[in-house]
Amino acid sequence: MSTLSEQAVEIALITDDNGTAELIDSAREDLTHHMGDHEELKRFIGSHVTRWASAATAESKLAAMEKDENPELIILDILIRKETRGGNPGNGMAGIALLDWLGKEKPDVPVIVLGAQGVEGLEGRLLDRSHIASLSIGNSDLNGAFVKALSSLTSSAGSSRRRITVRVGHYNARYSIRDGYRKFKSGSLPYANHEFLEELGRRTDAFKPSDPRWQEIVRELGDAVFSSVIAGTIGPHILTQMRQRAPGGGKSPSNVDLRFEIFVPRNELAMFFGVPFELAKPPEDIDNYLCTRVPMARRMRFEDEDEEDEDEDIGLGSDLMPPLYRKMRMLFINASFEGTAVAQHEVTGDRIRLEVGRLENTAAELRTVREFATAEGGDVLESPTVLGGGSSRTSADKLLHQIEDQVTTGKFDIVHFAGHSVTLPNGGGTFLILPGKSGEGIAVSVREIAEWIRQGGSDLVFVLSSCSGSSLRTAIETMRAGAKAALGFRWDVNDRACVEYFRRFYTEYLRHKKTLPEAYCEACRRISLSQRGVPIWASAVAVMRD
Repeated sequence: MSTLSEQAVEIALITDDNGTAELIDSAREDLTHHMGDHEELKRFIGSHVTRWASAATAESKLAAMEKDENPELIILDILIRKETRGGNPGNGMAGIALLDWLGKEKPDVPVIVLGAQGVEGLEGRLLDRSHIASLSIGNSDLNGAFVKALSSLTSSAGSSRRRITVRVGHYNARYSIRDGYRKFKSGSLPYANHEFLEELGRRTDAFKPSDPRWQEIVRELGDAVFSSVIAGTIGPHILTQMRQRAPGGGKSPSNVDLRFEIFVPRNELAMFFGVPFELAKPPEDIDNYLCTRVPMARRMRFEDEDEEDEDEDIGLGSDLMPPLYRKMRMLFINASFEGTAVAQHEVTGDRIRLEVGRLENTAAELRTVREFATAEGGDVLESPTVLGGGSSRTSADKLLHQIEDQVTTGKFDIVHFAGHSVTLPNGGGTFLILPGKSGEGIAVSVREIAEWIRQGGSDLVFVLSSCSGSSLRTAIETMRAGAKAALGFRWDVNDRACVEYFRRFYTEYLRHKKTLPEAYCEACRRISLSQRGVPIWASAVAVMRD
């Protein structure tokens, strides 16, 4: 059946309900009123419809067609009868069987399913099949919904990326899936063992990368997260992506984009924030860790934000991609030094003396960043503004004021902090350590840094290099203040491996213009191969505000 504009586009309508057929005819005729916003649907105006009133007839007719004879579109009433005459009214079984047949025999023909609530197995098929959209005949604006469903199936409007969001609650999880026009939301799914998840977070926090059993421990953590959270929620939707081989040619490792949405109470650390969702893997697999297979990030939802409409999902365009037509601007803070600093406990007021060791590879890290400001590196970054480092050190107070001035007025896209951070116990606060003269540094509350970000008003990415798990608290505070994302590490990391991690991350993010979750995933995957004996890939965490 030809797609030439001078010949009518062929549509197959499969329904035994005359009222449904009349509604679809009306919606099809109404397409002329939507050309201003949906030019891509012009070819469906004046289309020719062939109607089949049973699943058996439809399958027989379609099976006899060669590929170039297939209709341009199939509209399937999921409650279609199996046979035209006799038998009970359709209950969805014949429609489901026909949908399965279409997926196997006519996978490239777009399908609009006229759905019904409660048809067992329908939601999963809508999500697993490509070139498909659903439409409720009971929609109050059926004509408008028909336009959206049809538009979502066109190559110019359809999305190849599926957004899966897992909302991590205190006692249960929910998940939602959005793929272009298609949306699905689960009900509340109680955790099998709430206390076990809390214990899992504590075990993760206590993990030491220097432990000679670290690979075994990471596998145990990954198995536990998958069994506790993933298997009963989104497992069936991401297993294929977790086990497929990574594509070459700079392509994305997956057509899935994953978020773990975590509620953050005011002035508190989120429950389960310490659970290593990134390490989830099927227990029967040796590796295939989530962070190395699926573009993903944690998403923060703050208590003092307006609650989103439960019927709306975050759009697929909010993945934080670098700008296509300008260079990015970076502030690089070299805070490496060896000495002491004093932090004041935010609850008790006690002054805590901290000992820090020099990070040996911050100079190499800066050289790596500067490569992206050269022709060889793609010339995708302006020459970074650098504070700290050098042979003659300024006082810590002077460096602090320089950082404040640059963050509040510089309009940077990325702030890259190469230094130490620390979180004091019992709610004592999180601090970035700034170097000073004669080995005396100062501990700066991350809340103060966050306030500078808020004053600056730029949508920056806060990158914390060579830090420990304190970077997770830093991520929360900086994004509460307005930062769009933070990238850091949950455990102390080898700073030489850190250089390689960020080389890969910035290659994907800056040069290849990948989204932040894609760049994070690819960096984890590549480093897990090249730095097999170092758990830096398992330590990395990407957090986004979306």
